[in-house]
Amino acid sequence: MNHRRRLVVIPTIGGLAATACLMLSPSASAATGCNVTSSVSDYNGDGYDDAAVGDPYATVNGKTRAGAVTVLFGDADGRIGEGGRKVFTQATFGETPEAGDRFGFDVALGRARSGCASLLIGSPGEDVAGAVDAGMVHLLSDLPELEGTPDLDVATLTQADAKGTAEAGDQFGYAVAIMGLNQENRYRLIVGAPGENAGTVADAGAVNVFEVDDHYLEGLAELRQGRRGPLGAVRLPDTPERGDRFGASLATGIVNVVERSGAEIGQGLVIGAPGDMVSGRDGAGSVTVISEKFESASLISQDSAGVPGAAENGDQFGYSVALSPRVGSRAATLAVGAPGENAGTMVDAGSVTLFNNASERFVPRTSFSQATANVPGTNEAGDRFGYSLAFGHRVPTLLVGAPTEDIGSVANAGTVQPVRVPGASSPLQFLPTITEKNVGAGGIVGSGAQFGRSVGALTGRTENILTISSPYAGFAAVYVLSDATDVSPRRWLGKDAPGSVGSRWAWSVSN
Repeated sequence: MNHRRRLVVIPTIGGLAATACLMLSPSASAATGCNVTSSVSDYNGDGYDDAAVGDPYATVNGKTRAGAVTVLFGDADGRIGEGGRKVFTQATFGETPEAGDRFGFDVALGRARSGCASLLIGSPGEDVAGAVDAGMVHLLSDLPELEGTPDLDVATLTQADAKGTAEAGDQFGYAVAIMGLNQENRYRLIVGAPGENAGTVADAGAVNVFEVDDHYLEGLAELRQGRRGPLGAVRLPDTPERGDRFGASLATGIVNVVERSGAEIGQGLVIGAPGDMVSGRDGAGSVTVISEKFESASLISQDSAGVPGAAENGDQFGYSVALSPRVGSRAATLAVGAPGENAGTMVDAGSVTLFNNASERFVPRTSFSQATANVPGTNEAGDRFGYSLAFGHRVPTLLVGAPTEDIGSVANAGTVQPVRVPGASSPLQFLPTITEKNVGAGGIVGSGAQFGRSVGALTGRTENILTISSPYAGFAAVYVLSDATDVSPRRWLGKDAPGSVGSRWAWSVSN
């Protein structure tokens, strides 16, 4: 039986919640003036688009790696993230930050009910009832400071709220996503727990699904390989195996896949299992695509029919996944990163494979690496090309991160490769590689900066942007480019966020 709970308002006292539990204000939309036409990235209801940046290794109240999240507010110039900022820690809503919680390891900013955007924050290192690193997520909804109105609504969730059990090492909150409005007029919160064991099978992984509307938050399902989905739907393909890490990466979007009931064009969920064993190859990796109503689920690996290459030990296919937005008749494209792909004797050079959404499934299109014709650079050991992926929302541009690529003698400086992905029958266009040197970092690249460790795409009312993170730099930063990937960037610097120096500000950015 599903856990369906009415959400209760807990008032804040001096900006801090009196307690922390499942809650959302039923009147939040009316209180803020937000409505269903508001931007999906307007967190504070001021009419401007915002962004969220995770700093999971920040020291908070003397606790190392407790973690923090910074919300960057938009302002009247219409540019995302150009206004003030607000830093959240677990102390903000009355919880106690603890060493190793890693609050902000992954973040998602989007509409989770009618009205303003909500902020979903993963803390995979949170201990739950004595279970070390069981993990936790928080759903935050900000409200204006009006008399009788709480400043902050907080829903605190563990695996127990989604028909699972919080256990040591589950890492619930390692990956998070907010799925758009489904055919039942509800939103879904998607939470990966790649460290979940399946009986005695360690780190097989699981994904937890919650549904939410203005009044209720419901734990819908815990998805695992080989287990039947919710509501008596299809059994997920494959078998849980040691180290699969199913749920380590997530992507959501509008897709056209088989459904037995309802519209076939609807929300879809892509789940990466980069440690999956394929054809006896350990860590080859796989991806599972699941339909909105859980009526179909398909498994994709490098041993699937028509997929370029072959499954090999340590490829980590599915370490990163990205879905392009479906716009009009233009179907979605799925990108899958395999940063552990070897190129001959060059270990972990990396590659990316693209799939077109056609004939109610995802069909192989092509794969590419830095050895592919017209791709700048060359395959080198340890580049991990495909470590991070993001599709632009306005134009069909894919960013491919290679955060441990060397630039000359500068080790692990990192690069990002932008790729134009036109219609299904058109060739890819590989644009010049982006480094910190050509995005306003004083003309230099930093040793160990890992530029491109995280890439993202944000869409707003007046602006569509691509983001590239450099979390290991002296002063960590997010570089902001237009969706057309014009190299005329600006920067969001982390130095104004407590604990950012020497931490990992910009480890994650809302997408």
